[in-house]
Amino acid sequence: MLGMTEAVFDYCAKADPKGAAKVHARLKRLVQGASREALAEVRKSDEYRKARSSVEDFVAKVDERNASRVCSGPLATSK
Repeated sequence: MLGMTEAVFDYCAKADPKGAAKVHARLKRLVQGASREALAEVRKSDEYRKARSSVEDFVAKVDERNASRVCSGPLATSK
């Protein structure tokens, strides 16, 4: 979930800054209580890289007019 959410955040930071705030809140909840070391290990994992890459590929195909849908959709706001 972390790789997916970080990919969405990176996309939204460029395409929909208002929506990026929602994704940032989601990221904060995801990493709450995790150490920097633990997060670094997760980011090195194949699972993280595959998830992030998959979402990056998807959002690269999203029309700019639909950016707000990505940035306020389920990945951005799910708990």
